[in-house]
Amino acid sequence: VTDKFSLLRTWERTPQLGTTLTKCSRKYFFTAIVLAMAISSSYFWSGFPYDNLCRLEGSNEVDQDYVGTWTATTFGNKTIQARVVKEDIAYKFCLQDLLRVDDKVTFPPLPKHQPKGSEWMTPDQEKLVELFGWTSLVLTIAVVIYFACDSLRMVRDLFYYKHECVGKDQKINYSDVDIISAFVPQVESSFFPYPLLCCNTEGLEEDLFDWIDPDRPHEYYDLTLDAERVLKGNDLFTGSNNVFSQIKHWRPENKEDRVV
Repeated sequence: VTDKFSLLRTWERTPQLGTTLTKCSRKYFFTAIVLAMAISSSYFWSGFPYDNLCRLEGSNEVDQDYVGTWTATTFGNKTIQARVVKEDIAYKFCLQDLLRVDDKVTFPPLPKHQPKGSEWMTPDQEKLVELFGWTSLVLTIAVVIYFACDSLRMVRDLFYYKHECVGKDQKINYSDVDIISAFVPQVESSFFPYPLLCCNTEGLEEDLFDWIDPDRPHEYYDLTLDAERVLKGNDLFTGSNNVFSQIKHWRPENKEDRVV
């Protein structure tokens, strides 16, 4: 059981994902996370101190109707005694959530959106909320433009293709490299020590292959020759050139090297 688990799980070949997933995550996921953090931070700062209480303006004394000793029951069904005197500060309920002010969402969250007569922010808090609010708005516009441009680019790439060369021309011909190997179509087989060649090897030099069998030539692994022998006389077989890949190489003579 241990060997089976190791073969199928621990020692299995890693998937060929490449860098597509990481690039997509960096481009879209982290960008959206930064924007969400900026917007949520602006709302969090605007709702401080989260008690939904505003000082009652125009009165420094508690209304006479509330003066006295009161019995209150908490959410835990505990009874407490509360004593209110005339000199206490009077407060009223005010919703300290700019997401639900007047039953509408306000964006960006700015101090001016506080309900008139129910302002709860301190002067320093208003400056901070102003900074966070405008910053979140600028980031939102920038991210929307970025995503829109990227979407237009992807749509454009569906209809137009522009080749971009990678690297620089070193002015060295392909055939002048000491260790070279061309892309030769081949397939692995458990019955042969070397790959089977899926193309006609006639005219190909040995230095174009990345492997050499010391006992047999490359023609021995040429599948086109096997197809010619096995399917000879079959009316449906029109020749290996119409079935297998084609590869040719012209060694240059003081000319630019060419591989097709």
